[in-house]
Amino acid sequence: MYFPIELDIFHAIQSVASPVVDAVSSFFGAFGSPALMVIIIAVIYFCFDKEAGRLMAYAVFNSNGVNGCVKDYFKLERPIGLDGVRSRGTEDLKVVNSPTGYGYSYSFPSGHTQTSASCLTALAANLKRKWFTVIATVFPVFVGLSRVYDGVHFPKDVLVGYLLGLLVTGVSVGLWTKVKNKHALYAVSFAVLFVAMMIYGRTDDTVKIVGAYAGFILGTIFDDRLVGLENPDRWWKGVVRLAAVVGVLLGIRALTKLVFPTTLVFVFLRYTIMIFFAVGPYPMLLKKFKL
Repeated sequence: MYFPIELDIFHAIQSVASPVVDAVSSFFGAFGSPALMVIIIAVIYFCFDKEAGRLMAYAVFNSNGVNGCVKDYFKLERPIGLDGVRSRGTEDLKVVNSPTGYGYSYSFPSGHTQTSASCLTALAANLKRKWFTVIATVFPVFVGLSRVYDGVHFPKDVLVGYLLGLLVTGVSVGLWTKVKNKHALYAVSFAVLFVAMMIYGRTDDTVKIVGAYAGFILGTIFDDRLVGLENPDRWWKGVVRLAAVVGVLLGIRALTKLVFPTTLVFVFLRYTIMIFFAVGPYPMLLKKFKL
């Protein structure tokens, strides 16, 4: 479903298509990818400030979980294949477990736009710098425009994704600031998303997000009770931490892909295990080796 004016917006934005604009669009599109947002959070968490990283993770998990459930509720298809719309970079949008047989993740709202808005807004809440708040507000707009230019989202998708990113992150930051028992806060937030996932969100992307959220909660409890990882006191320790955690995540992902079936239950377990080890047992090794 789309509004006629959205086709006019497509034609206007795609009328400036050129190799240079393609490259600029790819740049902004990459900054909205969930993988890059995970890297940004990991850099903050392991290299600079663990608590700031936790706040960012909490906000982004909430936002992405809401995004996935809203997508799976409305089940709106992308503009891919629509007459008069050029779509590029569609390979990453294909899904394995589709309950409706649709070959791509759903369109509404835009995950890239919402993820970038959430991650940067949460980071701005930590930094408390006006110049970065401006960047956090404006940058996701260009991410959204890139998704329309690439023909993988309708204009309404990026508008709603942007607004949802700001809204969910604002609520998440407010709760984080006011609620002292963070474990209880995580548990309640996760429970809401888990129930929503069970009702509406039984697709790969949503299950991955909620599974990773479960791993984050279990890992933080493990760290708080058994480890107590501190922020690094040398820059090179942060670099080692980051490089090693990437290796841990890739190794667990590869191993579980070999062992686990591709059903949604095991997709959930894979991402739970990955994030749990990264946030829980892995910091225990860092502390043991004084990193």
